[in-house]
Amino acid sequence: MCLALLEAKTARYFSGQKPAHYWGLWAAIFFIWVLFFPYAGIAHDAQLYTLQALSHVSPELYQNDIFLRFGSQDKFTLFSPIYAALIELFGIAWAGALLTLIGHGLFISAVFLLANKIMPYGIAVFAVGLILTISSSYGAERIFYYIELFVTPRMLSEAFVLFSVAAWLDKKNIVATAFLLVSALLHPLMAMAGLLFLLSSFYINYWRRFSLLIITTCVLLILAHYARFLVRWQFDPEWLGVIENRNTYLFFYYWTIDDISNALVPLISLIISYFFINGDTEKRLVIAALFTGVMAVLVHGFGGDFLHLTLVTQGQAWRWFWLVTLIAILLLPNLILRLWQAKTAGKTLAITLIAAWLMRSQLIGLLVAVWALVIVFALKKNWGTLLFWAFSKWMSISLLLLPLILLIVVSHFHVGVFIALFEGSRLQDFPGIWHECALPIYLFFVCALVFVSAYDALH
Repeated sequence: MCLALLEAKTARYFSGQKPAHYWGLWAAIFFIWVLFFPYAGIAHDAQLYTLQALSHVSPELYQNDIFLRFGSQDKFTLFSPIYAALIELFGIAWAGALLTLIGHGLFISAVFLLANKIMPYGIAVFAVGLILTISSSYGAERIFYYIELFVTPRMLSEAFVLFSVAAWLDKKNIVATAFLLVSALLHPLMAMAGLLFLLSSFYINYWRRFSLLIITTCVLLILAHYARFLVRWQFDPEWLGVIENRNTYLFFYYWTIDDISNALVPLISLIISYFFINGDTEKRLVIAALFTGVMAVLVHGFGGDFLHLTLVTQGQAWRWFWLVTLIAILLLPNLILRLWQAKTAGKTLAITLIAAWLMRSQLIGLLVAVWALVIVFALKKNWGTLLFWAFSKWMSISLLLLPLILLIVVSHFHVGVFIALFEGSRLQDFPGIWHECALPIYLFFVCALVFVSAYDALH
């Protein structure tokens, strides 16, 4: 009875279309952004980008720096001149903070614009909260995040890719191309994900020919590899050994099972979305994201890991997972709502999928996601005994509560978490909070907010 009442009140709340109706949700999102994404200063890759910008401000001082002297990534982006102009106006500290703030603002705006293309206003706001709450890590070793706390061109480039995707959904191809070009001028590697995403429409129409082309290309490259025709485009053994020792995240064969799980759970979530989401716009997003993810695995795995082609390895196709992961999270609210309407079996699948996302960065998350695919098969084939569905139901509920139980019972929950709230430390430093248990905390907070607001509105 309580669950049915909560469902009814939540549905009534999200059915409203007035922006003012969701001020509480926006306030929650602002709270999450302030708490989880404090500015980290000139740290991490921001040091490299700041050095490149300073070389434009005072070339006589920096032109002989070993990082810049023999060429760097600076010649592939317009970000450094922009950053340099802001440094001359405001100084290094303020310029870095300002560009980071602009990046966050553009990114969140692009996420909301894209979400509002495929779902009602209220659910789109909720989806923005999920994007901020679920870990934005992609790739290996948790080095890269599509939401960063310091100044880089990556987040700006990602924002323009999302604007491009939103225009693509509206079939405004010229506008989409313009946004993608801006993204490429800021960071070509991040923009490549958007290019593959937009090319998916071509793949859908000619998928047989495209698949044949891919197979033929792979066979020819394998023959060329063993015939020693590709040597001039490959790493020499000594240089390859240096790269492998210092940058293990560049090669799939060095990824841990947790890294693989972090990448595959979003792909499995997209496969489930393909079967249960009906809207044409959403279908286009799902297919494009799946295409981008599969191409990332194929291009980097075959060209980088197997053939060790220098250009492919430098292209780092595994970075395309940032867009795949983001789209998978963005589609979660609609997917969970559709599943929740499919009686007990749908609710079981929804809970199992949420549990997989909660533990996405661990092997158990991948196993739960695979089990969710088994449930999809059982639903689609109308298969499964009463024992199977009873087991699936209680196992999904147990898995949903597992991260929160571990947070309380095991070592993650300690006084340092509370100290961090008052000292301004980053909560991302506590993996138990950030990577596994942020989502249930957010869901509880927002559901409580929604319930109270709906109760006040109805009484």
